[in-house]
Amino acid sequence: KAAPRVQADARLTAWFPWTWADLERPASGALAAGQASLKRWQDRLERGQAELRGRANDLAATAAEVARWRDCALAGRWTGLRTLEGSMSPVALKLVASGGGWSGSVAVDGREEAAQQVVVKGSKVTVTLADRKGSLTATLAADERTMRGTLSTADGLGQISLKRQ
Repeated sequence: KAAPRVQADARLTAWFPWTWADLERPASGALAAGQASLKRWQDRLERGQAELRGRANDLAATAAEVARWRDCALAGRWTGLRTLEGSMSPVALKLVASGGGWSGSVAVDGREEAAQQVVVKGSKVTVTLADRKGSLTATLAADERTMRGTLSTADGLGQISLKRQ
């Protein structure tokens, strides 16, 4: 008798979302239906996870290929100028990709120094010179033909502009 009054009043339906007919159904059937629904959702989730793992593998392979392309773009000889306190001097950078790492050298004013460490992250190159007497930091331009950055030596910190040779 109370069911029509409960369903007609929005405040009461918020507190009592079930109906009397729900209480008359056997609980085992409702539980079986709930388990079947849960199983369907688990299957969907597992398929989605498998698809995402496949996409992640594809993206990892693509990222590795792009890294190899970036290696090709950065490796080689770069020449240009360093500007320090109004004066300009020639600069050359040589980068060699070797296995999973990098090696190279920097020549300033005709003096070539081997790199102690070369770090490449994306399009940014950081070269630490031997005996940590200086460092070069440059970023590859979008055209992959030029690099700009800074060169720090005993003379001071100067701006550099390099072009692929």
